[in-house]
Amino acid sequence: MQKNNNLFHAIGGYLVWMHLLLSRILTVSPFRFMASIVLSLTAQLAMIISFFLPLKIVFLLGSDQVPSYLDGVVPISSVSELIVVLMILSALSYFVFIGANRYAEALSAAGAQKLVEATSKLTLFQNQDELALRSYLRVGNFFAAVLFLAFSLAIFLVFYFNLFLIFLLCGMGLLGLLFILFRVSQKSRISIEKTPGPFISQVYGVFFIVLFGFMVADIALWSDVGFYVSLICLLLVRQLLQRMTTATTDSVLLYRQLEQVNSIFLDADLKGAGNSNNKAARLMDILSDGALFKFVRQVFSKLDRDVDGLELDAGFDVQYIQSSLVDVLSLLVRVEAGDFIIKVFHDRHKLLAIRESDLLLSITDDDLFLSELKVIESVEGYRVHVFRLSARLERGHGLSFKSRRDEFRVRCFSARPDFQFVERYRLTHSLLAARISDLAHVLRFPMFKELFAEYPIARFVELAESTLGELPITLCPSDITDDSLMVLDEGAVINLHWERWAFEPIGFGLTLPELDLPHLRLLLSRSRCHELQVEKVRLCGLLCIVEQQIKNQKFSMAKETVSLALQTIEKLDGTERYR
Repeated sequence: MQKNNNLFHAIGGYLVWMHLLLSRILTVSPFRFMASIVLSLTAQLAMIISFFLPLKIVFLLGSDQVPSYLDGVVPISSVSELIVVLMILSALSYFVFIGANRYAEALSAAGAQKLVEATSKLTLFQNQDELALRSYLRVGNFFAAVLFLAFSLAIFLVFYFNLFLIFLLCGMGLLGLLFILFRVSQKSRISIEKTPGPFISQVYGVFFIVLFGFMVADIALWSDVGFYVSLICLLLVRQLLQRMTTATTDSVLLYRQLEQVNSIFLDADLKGAGNSNNKAARLMDILSDGALFKFVRQVFSKLDRDVDGLELDAGFDVQYIQSSLVDVLSLLVRVEAGDFIIKVFHDRHKLLAIRESDLLLSITDDDLFLSELKVIESVEGYRVHVFRLSARLERGHGLSFKSRRDEFRVRCFSARPDFQFVERYRLTHSLLAARISDLAHVLRFPMFKELFAEYPIARFVELAESTLGELPITLCPSDITDDSLMVLDEGAVINLHWERWAFEPIGFGLTLPELDLPHLRLLLSRSRCHELQVEKVRLCGLLCIVEQQIKNQKFSMAKETVSLALQTIEKLDGTERYR
């Protein structure tokens, strides 16, 4: 089922889909589903009663006699007895509310399990049982809210007709305003789609205020409605709108997982199974002929006033850059003013995008040849980073990956990060020296025992920590791949990805070939780090590799790397024992 930006089409499509789900549920588990809805409504009515009776008790505290409308109905002769009875009924109503809710959830869990079993499908994704239960509950909440709405309107129709008309007119006015908002403001629509919960809550809050205002005006000027009828109707309206707020939010969340729900409950196309958010597919749609230039123009329109020399109406060329990161789209845009790189992030990479911008907004233009980073929070719902390159990008450079990597390492070793920014980083991250004790715990496993037969682990840890503490802190990016390292026409090498980075001692993040002593000496020499002892830098790199191998449970490989680290430690310690 295609999703439509038109509000009424979207609501109509959702109702059709809910009808399909309801038919499937009633075929497999009718009793549990209907019983859970009845219990849910019972809980709602019990909650209203438990709210109303304490108010009545407060009113009775200032009264001397039992209200006349109770004469002959209940055998109560004093106000004190009536207050006690109402207190007991209020408490019982609240316990009915709790019990009905719990039993409704238990029935829903059993119904969801039976529905999953009835499909006879293998498990499709990791959280399938949890998703099935949440979806079943949301479907139940939706229909319980619909029935509660019908019940409330019936009460208004019988006991307070003007409120019935006011509710319908305000509801139609609200739908009209939302239709106009979704139609004329794409920015508002995208913002609402990203965080629907607060918007839904605010809409129903405003709806209640407007409804309450009309209700007060009607009672004051036109209708002759009894006090208790108006009070009960007010409580009913409040509970109804709270119920509808929850049901609407549940409906939006349920519809966002349409493909997964279909794959569990219905005989549906399974292409979308396992993907709870259809934006991944939409992100790739940006590359289509019609969408690519339109998207880039939207990005440029938000940069036009901030970037010197950028003319929005000038021609431009757009090329796809292979990023090797799933759901991160990279584009090279060539305009008269220079070359730009546009990076588009899927919602699930929001944290990575923030980390990248935090870093690159803190460094100077000369450090890494990336200048004028612009962060655009939303273009068609996606976060976008735009880099203006200091020179033209050379696509057919002919440089090997090793050459580009060496150039980039030299640049990172030479750059000295801002001291204050490093300190901010250390408030939330521990450096490798502080994590050596965690490695030592694993190195005491039997599989590493033979390595430390002659050299104590305690001495290994002590010397490793002190050595790492002597090394300067540098910027250590991850995701260094053949695709990520680009070359400018002036020969400078830039890195396309800064989503994953760390501040660590120099040598952290280097690969084993890069830690070969002659090669490492060359890198340090070119970086003007002559004063550093090459074995200390090598030790940092080896311990970084050990940490990653242990984290990935590659213990056999870690054993070999620990042996190399131990040789380096022994050399630094002057023990003259080499394996």
